[in-house]
Amino acid sequence: DLSGGRAGQSLRLTVSRLGSPANVLIGCDRCDVLPSSIKWRPDSKKLAYFARTPSDGWDQGAYYIADPETGETVRVSLNGAAPAFEFVLGERVLSPRWVDGVLVVRAYAQEQPDRADWFRVVDGEGVNATRALAAAPETLLGTSASGLVVIAGASLWHVRLSGEITCLSCDDGLAISDWRRGPPFGGSGVVDDGPQVQFAARARRQGDHGRDSMIFVDLSTGGVSMAALPENTVRIAAVSAATQRVAIEARRDQQMRLLVLGPGSPPEEIARINEHLSGVARGEPVKIRHRSVNGEKRFSWLLLPPHYKPGKPTPTVVNVYPGRVAREEFTHAALDQAGALNDNMFTGAGFAVLYPSLPVDYAKTPREPLKGLGAEVDSALDAAIAAGYVDPDAVVLFGHSYGGYAVAGIIGQTNRYKAAIAAAGVYNLVSVYGAFDIRQRMAHEYTGPDMTYVHISESGQNGMGAPPWEDPERYLRNSPLMTVANVETPVMLISGDLDYIPAGQSEEYFTALARLGKDAVLVRYWGEEHVNASPPNIRDMWSRILDWCASFAQGER
Repeated sequence: DLSGGRAGQSLRLTVSRLGSPANVLIGCDRCDVLPSSIKWRPDSKKLAYFARTPSDGWDQGAYYIADPETGETVRVSLNGAAPAFEFVLGERVLSPRWVDGVLVVRAYAQEQPDRADWFRVVDGEGVNATRALAAAPETLLGTSASGLVVIAGASLWHVRLSGEITCLSCDDGLAISDWRRGPPFGGSGVVDDGPQVQFAARARRQGDHGRDSMIFVDLSTGGVSMAALPENTVRIAAVSAATQRVAIEARRDQQMRLLVLGPGSPPEEIARINEHLSGVARGEPVKIRHRSVNGEKRFSWLLLPPHYKPGKPTPTVVNVYPGRVAREEFTHAALDQAGALNDNMFTGAGFAVLYPSLPVDYAKTPREPLKGLGAEVDSALDAAIAAGYVDPDAVVLFGHSYGGYAVAGIIGQTNRYKAAIAAAGVYNLVSVYGAFDIRQRMAHEYTGPDMTYVHISESGQNGMGAPPWEDPERYLRNSPLMTVANVETPVMLISGDLDYIPAGQSEEYFTALARLGKDAVLVRYWGEEHVNASPPNIRDMWSRILDWCASFAQGER
């Protein structure tokens, strides 16, 4: 049983077999458990998890190994090494592995605090298994029956727990990378599939700036083979290392084709999707280089509307989301992007769309998420205006979810936008702190209090670092509701009544705007969750959004 929420979790493990009484394991006294760290050994004879006592920070926590047969729990010592957390939307994540019955964890060695290595745990003690690698093992491809397969220094390595390390790609002069694109807001996205014999990775000949290939490695034979990817590859959809086949998405004339290929075999077309998009005009992405408020070099992406006329400033929608950082490859708004939030709806209506880079250090708490946020967005917007792409008198601010929160925070700091749209946002950090996730509301009779927003508020995206009664001023100055009197921007609020972001947040903010006589509209969709899914509701939402943008940014109102 895991009771509590993600900010504070008490672990109570009950193991029972038919015909025998339950054996109960209790972890450390009143400990908080990191849910992502809970990992059964494949034979179900041991359970590993990471926990801390309530008075300690997560960096002072430790791994534990519990034995359900004996009821004993062993605290793991990493000899001064610090756990290597990943952060996904502000949530701490740990992903231990079991290899041949041995727990393997990622941590920063005391003598190399800036390098994360993999440690094997023997008799409750951690031993650095990847220390001999010249470069840090930045990517774990998976586990074998005897060790780890990692990418380090652009090479592929097999690190056996016995201590033997073999380079699987060094003789081929290849630069190796993972074929899986990481999640946009952190985390590796690597699934623990258990011991494997065959592995696959993306490869490029060193010094070759041409097309990539897939490299296939068979540990049982030592065999290595490669399959060249077509130049129009958009995404690697799936890979079977066992059969040495790769499925890719390739785009031609706005149509997405699904191709399958392997070493020595030409691409075979399996399916063609969205043929109706053939010939549909799509805007071109432009890289906007600028500097952050503190002078740091940065770039953001601007998606121009179809048939853009060079040199003509264009009405623009600024799509904000703190934590989103531009990649070298433009990854936004494909014409065939599934879901309700496709920005080609804006470009098709004649708007450019700017995606400001807004890095956030989610590992740091407490934070001031609204402090200087408007100025950071301005640095990208001003650069796009100076480059001649954006009409400064026709700019709309748009954001969804954490972006909706950002929109409301920004229009409380500046009046430069002609209009704003804030969807599915949080606007009062105090009142949302104790809210239940509506999707799980009735389940809490059995699971205990819902701490979802406790986590989001204290250590997640909002990053307050404490509950509101301990630091009320921080909550207030980072709540857009508290700057509502400054708002002069016409704003549309959108929410769904089944959204885990409480619809009451939009209602609170709208009530304040209405009380002050501001230009605002609240649009509520019944039966919708965080993102609209009903086609009629999606059509209605975009009709309202585009009318709102046209009314203010294109001078129709």
